[in-house]
Amino acid sequence: MMNQNLHKFHEIIEYIEQHLLSDINAAALARMANLSVYEFRRVFSFLAGVPIGEYIRKRRLSQAAEELQAEGVSITDAALKYGYHSPSSFTRAFKEFHGFAPENIKRNENNLKMFTRLELSLCMTGGTNLSYRAVHDDEFCVCGVVGESDLSDSECCEHVWNKFYESEHADSILKQSGEKLYAVYQNGKKSVTCHIGARSAIGGQFNFVQIPAGLWLCFDVFGSEDAKINAFYHNILFEFFKSSRYKRDEKVPNLEIFPVNMEEDNFKWEIRIPVKLEDKVKEYEND
Repeated sequence: MMNQNLHKFHEIIEYIEQHLLSDINAAALARMANLSVYEFRRVFSFLAGVPIGEYIRKRRLSQAAEELQAEGVSITDAALKYGYHSPSSFTRAFKEFHGFAPENIKRNENNLKMFTRLELSLCMTGGTNLSYRAVHDDEFCVCGVVGESDLSDSECCEHVWNKFYESEHADSILKQSGEKLYAVYQNGKKSVTCHIGARSAIGGQFNFVQIPAGLWLCFDVFGSEDAKINAFYHNILFEFFKSSRYKRDEKVPNLEIFPVNMEEDNFKWEIRIPVKLEDKVKEYEND
């Protein structure tokens, strides 16, 4: 039988296929998976091998090419149908993916590309060593720069990090940081809202988000390779919590804590997941 997590992602793939002509909301997909938007984007990239926005874009361009070739629809109609604001933007995306302009599709001189839909199968997982520590922390604020990462971003919150370093307040925030930068990931209306800044006891002159006191599980990570981080989030969310007495506190956002100096290839940083203790013995007794 397909396990629960796999079944959720099967439903998500079906949903995407049925709504390729509509605006697909990342927050809605994340809710289907019972994950935050940030977690969902990480896990989806691990499972699919491509970010969620790229997956949707390539599936749309695959279908658009079939329609242009087989049904003879116009480029303008295809552009509007698949969510592009103009024929020129559609043409650029089409050429980048297929390697030639859509007006040349009838010449049969070029091979089209088909980016196939994801198919999930049952497989054995687990048996992973995950090192962690439990930390009780007081209430605090993260003060700095805030921005939203939408579905089209290839790397979640990358432009927010760029916004932080380009900010006129970056030097001041870094001086207050105590050699540690905090990133807070909250669900937005359509995607994920990211706060990057210094830890403070109270909100300051910059944008800030308040983090309540509570219990956190802390996982050390080394380096910034995106595929490695995506796999690590998958192992935490879909393996660790299946085997642990801890339960994620979904009312509190996840944290990532970075050193100010991230120039070394294998620098050490930290993922913090807010949790509560649950009595799994009672769960088994009620089964």
